[in-house]
Parts: sequence; C-alpha cells; structure tokens
Amino acid sequence: MVEVVRAVVQTRRVPAAGTKARRVRAAGTRSSRSRLVLARFGYSLGVGISAHSICAQSPQFLIIMSIIAVKKNPEKIIFAWDTQTKRYGQAYYDGEKVIHIKNIVLGFVGKTRVRPYLKAYVECCTSKDTVIFDDAYSVCAFFDKFREEFLPSDYLSFDESDNILISDSKKVFNIDPSTNECFEIQEFEAIGSGGDIALGAYKAGADIVKACEIACELNLECGEPVELLEIPLSKSSK
Repeated sequence: MVEVVRAVVQTRRVPAAGTKARRVRAAGTRSSRSRLVLARFGYSLGVGISAHSICAQSPQFLIIMSIIAVKKNPEKIIFAWDTQTKRYGQAYYDGEKVIHIKNIVLGFVGKTRVRPYLKAYVECCTSKDTVIFDDAYSVCAFFDKFREEFLPSDYLSFDESDNILISDSKKVFNIDPSTNECFEIQEFEAIGSGGDIALGAYKAGADIVKACEIACELNLECGEPVELLEIPLSKSSK
C-alpha cells in the first residue's frame, strides 16, 4: 500500500471574485526585492545567483505534455522520457525534461514555469552538501523551503498541472508540487499525458523504454525519440 503524504502548502493571495489577477512579470524582469532575496540566498550558500539568468533558462509558459517514467530495481534507478514539448501549441524538442544534478534527479511535466528556479535551488543546495530524502515528509519539507526562500514572487507558483519525479539516487518520489501530495515509488511510475498508457504497457510486460515508445505512439502529446538515464543505486539503500 502506498502512503501518500500531504503537507501544508504556503498560501498564496488569490484575487477576489470579479477582479483581474495580477499579471506575472515577464521573463527576465524582477523587482528589487526579488533580486535581493535571490542574492541573499545565494550568498548564504556561497553561490552567486543571477535572477535574470534563471529566468532566461526556459520560456515562461513552457508546457510539457509528456511521458516521464521511472523504474527502480535492486541495482539502479532508470528514468526514461519522450522529447516533445509544446509552447503556444507548437511542438518542439526539449532536452531538459529530466535534469541530473549531482545525486539529485528531477523529472518535470506540466507548465513548468517554476522549473528554472527549482533547478537553480537544487544546484545551490547540492553545492554545499548531499541532499538526502529519508521519506515523503522530507521531500515536502524541501519544496516548502524552496517556496519560502527562493521563489521571487508571491504570484509565481506551481501550476495544478505540474508533476515532478525526484530522486536522491537512493529513493524515488512522486510529488504534486501544487498540493504537496507525495509518495515513494517502490517499483515503477509514469507521469504526464502519456503516463497511464506507459503504466499499462509496463504492466503488460513492456520494459521502461518500450512503455514510453508505446505512449508516444498512442498519445499525440508525446513524441519520440525516448531518452534514458540510469543511476546506480546507492549501496546504503539496497
């Protein structure tokens, strides 16, 4: 039985009914307060951070309707994913659906507006120490701290379509960052628009790559080629 952990998410200000929501700042722009928050956080970790460079890493409204799958076995953790991404309805190649930073692996699907900030946050954290997730609660705490200390605006938050696979090379977790619902993956998981197809294919006997290829064949939002990342399982977790 999978234990699902739900932590309290930092509240955001929501406009009253009938009023227009405040527009998110354009990519590459940042208030002086936001720049100060980023600079102070970087200084505390001994890492220089450029708010502009973070924004420039990916489009503001990138939509990743994808298939990202993960398989954990006694020897290694395997990630496989398609390479099609959509922006403003147009499909193109995206090489950063899965990011490997030292011992941390992140797999993103959804609108992913927060992705460059989360990537920079993980880079900062891993530059000082090894990030370890003991359980789903520690993953939720990691994301809570990211929201509180690193996101530059109260109006920039995770979208309800966002879903993330995260691993510390010992364990793998699935987290919905908009609600902070999280659970540990024991064997296989697939997220994104082709996730259910890949999961069904895996249950029917396909390996992780074939499961992603079948999802690409049957779901128009997914597209080949499929890429693969294998991480040796830490000895302490075997």
